[in-house]
Amino acid sequence: MIQYAAFFLIVFLYSCKGEDGDVGPKGDTGETGAQGTPGIQGPLGVQGPQGPQGPQGPAGESFERAFENGYIQGTIKGTRRDGTGFEQAFNFKLALNTEGFIKNGEAHELILSRFEKRTEENFISLTLLVKDKDKATQSFSLTDFQLNFTKILDDRSRFIFSTETAFQPWWIQLPISVNNNETYQFTDYGLEPEYYISSTDKAYYVFTTKNGSRIYFDAIGSNESEPGLFAYLVDKDGIKSFTSQPYEELIYVDQVFTTKDYVNLADQFEVPADTFQISEFAYNKTTGVITFTFKVNVGSFSKNKSYNPAEINGTVSANVFDGQVMREGVE
Repeated sequence: MIQYAAFFLIVFLYSCKGEDGDVGPKGDTGETGAQGTPGIQGPLGVQGPQGPQGPQGPAGESFERAFENGYIQGTIKGTRRDGTGFEQAFNFKLALNTEGFIKNGEAHELILSRFEKRTEENFISLTLLVKDKDKATQSFSLTDFQLNFTKILDDRSRFIFSTETAFQPWWIQLPISVNNNETYQFTDYGLEPEYYISSTDKAYYVFTTKNGSRIYFDAIGSNESEPGLFAYLVDKDGIKSFTSQPYEELIYVDQVFTTKDYVNLADQFEVPADTFQISEFAYNKTTGVITFTFKVNVGSFSKNKSYNPAEINGTVSANVFDGQVMREGVE
C-alpha cells in the first residue's frame, strides 16, 4: 500500500511541471580572475649571425711598466767554473717598492733593488750608506750587494752567475784545497755536492768535474769504519765506470775529502774582503732622481758561484724620496 502511494506522488509531481519561461536579461560582467601560472618556456631559437667586430680600444700599459723606476744596468766580467772567460750585460728596471733615504744612526741608508721581470729570478740589490749627507764631507759605502743573473746562451746552455758580496774578511773551509784540486778538477772544490737517491734507494753524493764527468760517492758507506767510498763515475757521454783513477782513492766524509790513508785534502783559510767604488754621485732634490756609478770586485770564494774572481760595473738612475716624514719632522 505504501509503495503505491509513493508511485502516485511521483507521477503527480511530473504531471504538474509548467512550460519554460523567457530567457532573463544578461547579468553584469564579473571581476577579472587571478592570472594563471606561466607556462613552460619553449626551446631557444637558432643563434643569429655574429655582428661585425667593434673598434679596438686604446692600448693599456703593461704590468711591468707600472713598476718601472729608472734602472740599474751594467756588465759582469769573470771566468766560468770550466775556465772559460765571460762578459755579460744586464739592465734591470722593475722596482717592487718605493725607495728612499732612511736615517741610520748618523748616516743615511738607501736600499735599491731592481728586477728584470716580476716573475723571473734575475735581480740586483745594493745598500748604499751615505755619511754627512748633503755636506762637503759627504762619503759613500756599500754595505750589501747581491746579484743573480741567468741567461740562455746561443748553444741553448744556461748561464748562471750569482754572488752575495762580503765587505769584511771571513773564513771558509774547502772540502778539497785549491792545490789538491789541480789533480781532481772538481768544478766547485766539492762545496756543493748533489744528494742523489737511486731507484734502489741507495744514497750518493755527486760531484761534477771540469770535463763534464759526475763522480758518485756512497753517502752512507759500505760500513761504519769506511763511509763515503767512491761508487762510480759517469763521463760526459753517459758511460758508467766502477773503477776510475784518481777518484777511487778518495773518501768523502764530514764534508771533506781524504785519501784512503786518511790524509786530509781539505783546506781552511781567510777570504779577503770584497771591494767597491762609488763615483759620479748626484741627487736632485727637486726631481728626486739619484744617479751614480759603481764597481764591485768579488773574490773567488765570496759566495760567488763561479768560484773565480769577478768584476761588476754598473750605473744607477732612480727616483727616490729624501727622508721619511715623522712626527718630529723629516729624517
